This record gives sequence, C-alpha cells and structure tokens, in this order.
Amino acid sequence: MPTVWDKYWKETKFDKDYEEIQKLSESLVWKKLNKELKKHFKNYEKLDVIELGSGRGTTSLLFGINESNITLVDESKEAIKEAKILYSKFKINPKLINKNLFELDKKKKYDIVISFGLAEHFEGKKRKEIWDIHYNLLKKKGIAIISVPNKRCYPYMIYKKLAELFNKWKYGLEIPYSRKEIFNLTKDFEKRKIIGSSFINSIYHFLYKKIIQVLFRKTPKDRFLKTKSFLDNYFGYALIFIGKK
Repeated sequence: MPTVWDKYWKETKFDKDYEEIQKLSESLVWKKLNKELKKHFKNYEKLDVIELGSGRGTTSLLFGINESNITLVDESKEAIKEAKILYSKFKINPKLINKNLFELDKKKKYDIVISFGLAEHFEGKKRKEIWDIHYNLLKKKGIAIISVPNKRCYPYMIYKKLAELFNKWKYGLEIPYSRKEIFNLTKDFEKRKIIGSSFINSIYHFLYKKIIQVLFRKTPKDRFLKTKSFLDNYFGYALIFIGKK
C-alpha cells in the first residue's frame, strides 16, 4: 500500500488549497459532523485530534483552524510531505508521524480520532483491527469519526467497476462497507450513529465528473456538495460513523 499511495501523492497536483478547504468547511458533510460534535464538545479549542491514514489531513485542518492540537499519521512519506506543505499555508504545526498504523503507540489518548478513506483498504483480520485502533486511541467519552465508501452507493460502484475494467483504478485494494458491517464492527462503542454524504453529489461526482476527467482530462467544478436528500444516509458515497467511547 505505501507504494500505491506514495505514487498517488507524488503525482497528484494541489494548487487550490484555500479553495478546497473553504469548500470543505461549507460542505454538507462538515455541517453534519459539526452538528453532531457540538453535542459532545462546547468548542474545539485545545482538543487532541488524531487523523489516521491522514494523507494531507484536510479534515483535521478544520479542527486545527479552530485551535485543536493535531496529530497526523500516514505510512506514506509523500503524504506527510504534502500535509506539511498544506498546514504551513495556514500557519498550523501538526505533529506528523510517518508510521504503519498497526505499529502506532497506543499509550496517548485523544478526544477525537478521525479517518477518511482508510478502513476500506483492509481485509481479513486487519479489517476489524483498524476499527479497534480507532477505539483504543480514544479518551473516555472521546469521539471516533470514520468515513468509508458505501457499497450501496451505486454511482460509485459503477465507476469503480469501470475504472478497474479499463485499468484506471489507482487506489489499490478498496472494499466498501454496508451499514450492517459497520455496526457489527463497532459494538464496543457506547453510542453509535451513521450519517451519509450527499447522494446527489455522488451521482454528479462519479457518473459525470470522474468520467469527464478520464475521457477528456478536464476537471469539472464540484457541485451539489451542500445538496441534501432523504437518500443520503443510505445511498450517499460516504458512510460516516460517529461513535462515543
């Protein structure tokens, strides 16, 4: 996996960081997360936040902007390098750990443990272990936020199958989740909830934007990031687990 992700982070260009973070802060996903987290924390100041398989750590950056203490963990040296560049633009100094997650020291505990697009890259015993790592890193009453692709998001599944068929898939092993599997893996949590990303955006992103990128090497603008529907929690691309220890 490090080889796949080193290649990904090295080849991907990032030239609109401020715009990307602004869009993320205004997105439906962040608004839903913010609403849920406000039930547990008055504000984010001085909270200890760790992001696993962080990549550039864009979600954690929103906590950093709100004065949380940020730790980013990724096995890819290129990802850590890109995270350092991104955070420097916002004058935030996260703790950066270039390490295999399964070798991470579990002694330090955190208020919030995050991963976006991590747990789906494991199978067998490690598929359960990666969820346990999130739980074990939490302080008592801490919150885990784990976002994974939804196997019932049909636009995503269609795109994934086509990308694999035409050798355009660049994310290595990726096994999406069902809501049932997530609940089966998270029985230790005191409270559990799953929210979904925008289903309308999923249609646009996978059945239009991604195809245009592959066929014409153009990148259409992001749209429908704020668009809600009653289908989000069941058919949106991301299933976002929120669990309290």
